[in-house]
Amino acid sequence: PGKMYLVSDIAVVESLVISPGVELRISANMYLAIGSYFRAIGTPENKVRIVGDRGWWRGLILPPNGNSELSNCVIEDGWTGGMTPIIQNMKSIQHTLFQNNIGLMAKVSSNTSFKYNVVKDNIASGYWIGGLWVADPGFEHNIVARNRVDATTTSGMVDFRADNAITLSIRNNVFIDNFRYALSPEHWWGDPGFGFFTLGPNYFGTIDSARVQASVLDFY
Repeated sequence: PGKMYLVSDIAVVESLVISPGVELRISANMYLAIGSYFRAIGTPENKVRIVGDRGWWRGLILPPNGNSELSNCVIEDGWTGGMTPIIQNMKSIQHTLFQNNIGLMAKVSSNTSFKYNVVKDNIASGYWIGGLWVADPGFEHNIVARNRVDATTTSGMVDFRADNAITLSIRNNVFIDNFRYALSPEHWWGDPGFGFFTLGPNYFGTIDSARVQASVLDFY
């Protein structure tokens, strides 16, 4: 715990395992490419932090083998301007905080589990896609709070494929105080869109945002 490592240029490594309490800093506009697998497994007391150094970092490039995992991490200062997410091809993303990122943060695709995470204070920016893209079932028990969707973005902070199995699998999540669209179905690939959804701050029976945020965000 307490160690910091800096990626100051575009780096390619075969595999990478990050221990609890380590901070990985990635310089502005830099990527980190992993050839085999990437595992960052922290603990509630000693989270792994993956953050920018003097600017926005551009993402982790991971192989599509589904062997990479994030748990008890903090993902911050990432930026992407297109449809390639900051984090992709993960087997599991759990108990992780996404904050202060811009663009598409992660894609929930085949065999990805995105559960028990907090997604707060991010910006979805880009015409076609939101902040999280749910292409397959696996989005549960997350808190999505205080995020903003740019006016140029036609999707929500969480954009999902308009498929019954996926729609029914998005469950037990909390959406609170998101600006513009919190949740939207895919509507631009020919699937029948059925409107945008924004969930108000009275999920817990109160419209006092401070009380709600104190309840759902106090562990960060």
